[in-house]
Amino acid sequence: MTTITTRVVVGVTEAPESRTLLRRAAARARQLHSVLVPVAAWAPATGRPSEHTEAWLMDLVTDSLGPEETVHVRPLVVAAEGPAQAVAQIAVEPGDVVFTLPPRPRAWDRLGAHLHHHPADAGPEVPAR
Repeated sequence: MTTITTRVVVGVTEAPESRTLLRRAAARARQLHSVLVPVAAWAPATGRPSEHTEAWLMDLVTDSLGPEETVHVRPLVVAAEGPAQAVAQIAVEPGDVVFTLPPRPRAWDRLGAHLHHHPADAGPEVPAR
């Protein structure tokens, strides 16, 4: 019998990429004989998470992994601003493996507009002697 010693913590959202990330995390959890912990964030201003949020997370797990998944799954809904913050709250154990979606690019980044910062304290350019 294999002992489960680590967790694979994965932040999920409604983005289509979450399904792919969840499947990758489940594959890693199977390799490590770990518990898969899908984590969804919810806005704390509404009180406790709604049953809808918890049901959505369960449906996401079942739809993405299938009902015959062999990995142990413990989904969590966490009060946080987003999935990265929710994962940071949960993945605190030594040996936790983390999967998160990359941050979405800002509008300026998507448009290719980049701000160039010039340090104010650099002083004037001094020619070489």
